Amino acid sequence: MGKISSTMYMKWLIAGFFCLIFSNLLFSQNNIELLSRLQKEQEIVLLKNENDILPFKQLDKLSYGVLNIGSKSADAFVERCKSYRQPDFIENASNAALNNGSLPIDSVSTLILIQTDSTVEEKIMERLKSLFDDYTIIYVSLQGNSSIATQQWVDQAQVVVRSQDAEMLTQDYTAQLLFGGIAAKGALKEAIGDRYANGTGELTERSRLKYTIPEELGIDSDTLHKKVYEILEKGLRAQAFPGVQVMAVKSGKVFYHKAFGYHTYDSIRALQKDDIYDLASVTKVTGATLALMKLHDSGKFDLDAPAYTYWPDFTYKEKKQLTFRSILAHNAGLKSWIPYWITTKRKNGRYKKNTLSTKQDEKYTHQLNDSLFLHKDYKKTIYKMIRKSPPNQSPGYVYSGLSFYLYPEIVENLSGKPFESFLKDEFYGGLGAETIGFNAGVQYPLDRIVPTEVDTFFRMKPLHGVVHDEGAAMMRGISGNAGLFATANDLAKVWQMLLNEGSYGGTRYLSKQTIDKFTSCQYCEEGNRRGLGFDKPLIEYDPVKSSVSPLASYRSYGHSGYTGTFVWADPENELLFIFLSNRVYPTRNNRKIYQLNIRPDLHDVFNRLLK
Repeated sequence: MGKISSTMYMKWLIAGFFCLIFSNLLFSQNNIELLSRLQKEQEIVLLKNENDILPFKQLDKLSYGVLNIGSKSADAFVERCKSYRQPDFIENASNAALNNGSLPIDSVSTLILIQTDSTVEEKIMERLKSLFDDYTIIYVSLQGNSSIATQQWVDQAQVVVRSQDAEMLTQDYTAQLLFGGIAAKGALKEAIGDRYANGTGELTERSRLKYTIPEELGIDSDTLHKKVYEILEKGLRAQAFPGVQVMAVKSGKVFYHKAFGYHTYDSIRALQKDDIYDLASVTKVTGATLALMKLHDSGKFDLDAPAYTYWPDFTYKEKKQLTFRSILAHNAGLKSWIPYWITTKRKNGRYKKNTLSTKQDEKYTHQLNDSLFLHKDYKKTIYKMIRKSPPNQSPGYVYSGLSFYLYPEIVENLSGKPFESFLKDEFYGGLGAETIGFNAGVQYPLDRIVPTEVDTFFRMKPLHGVVHDEGAAMMRGISGNAGLFATANDLAKVWQMLLNEGSYGGTRYLSKQTIDKFTSCQYCEEGNRRGLGFDKPLIEYDPVKSSVSPLASYRSYGHSGYTGTFVWADPENELLFIFLSNRVYPTRNNRKIYQLNIRPDLHDVFNRLLK
């Protein structure tokens, strides 16, 4: 290797010098943004808050529309509102719909009037004033004190919020204040006429997810992004998954949420942060276990009662002595799984009675593909197979999904509500987790839903908007084993509630005692790390077998999903980590996500940067 010339050395030295300056400049810019954010928080003033309307409480009881009564864009405000709960309608007051009375205001009880500038036509204001008696009015001024001082109708609003300007960041934080993402703590520095005295400012507390930048938590954005991208780029390049989404939340603050790659390897549809994923076995804890925790809280579900108390079939043979404590901790010796679709065929290749058919009729009602239909009572066959399945000969930990097929009916029997309705009424609706639900393809356009596998052995079609798990598909998509779909943002609301010891948005959903019980290791003395439904860190850390960072605390808990999903919550450092991918596209045989150690390596990045 030849010597480096003095000229070349100087070029490298100069280049390095400018790289250093540029990196410091970027760091400075990130910190300037943090200062700007902190200033915006202080400048937003809640001038009036009748009956403590703000922050909004149970979101399933909130019906609201957003009316922009100025001429500037309010897009950033609206987009942040959507992070908490989708508005029932969004309109600009200059739209003819407001004047001809066709605006869908009858569908809401709350109107957010956001004034982006002073150019509001008098006829529009007259029309708006006629609505004030029938609705809860939230008036938001994005132009400082001027409109509040001059417009008499402001007094009719139940809530008045003053922000200094209509910049995107101001709009973002103003929306966060309405929903409890940030606390109201600002006060007027000068009086607004005779209406509001100097020092006026109502106070509220933060009660929901806050959306911020890593610098607020002492992390450099560029360093974080570089470390995360290095790991994900390795996975994308190796085709461990066509796309991936990562979210990290610290102490209820979303400081990282990015999407990389595409829905499929054809690179046609880029992944978006509000795309919906098949959660696979994350359903076990975000659905079935959550419901059982609620029933346990209300005294309707005893973990240590004989399991046949809630499921009479557990009197069959060796299952009579089982409890749901042992079952939920995967310590009951139940068989790991049953390939239900295989058991539907006879030796001659024909389908057994009351299972599947190639023709649809009044008995075979549920369509699995263009020429395959499920018997309307097939779930009874699933129950029968679970009842007759022989337990494992040796006691101890064996991961089993069998009981999770039973929980929807157990929940319905104990609550009087269908499983899906119970979850929505008790959790998802109030949390504003609107996308969490079953059979997503019926509710949302397919371009919002990330596809999973190209099924070549059972349904014989690409699986898109329908559950990937075959057993859940044969339960019509509604199962405690798999079946839930969600965005990362909505998933975070459920898990942040757990990290908040059962409270979120000013509402208590679960008791701290129940959360602690279900997320604690149940049979550690027998070498079983599991909680009740929840996964836990290995009792002795093994970098090959572990799905989490070695820094994950013993109190942490979560679950993985077969499709390539993963959620982990750590009460010790208040860190929530969400990883969503479709690693099974186009085939489940792709195991590179495990071979490359993608998820534990990512989890470790966040843990180490937050130390």
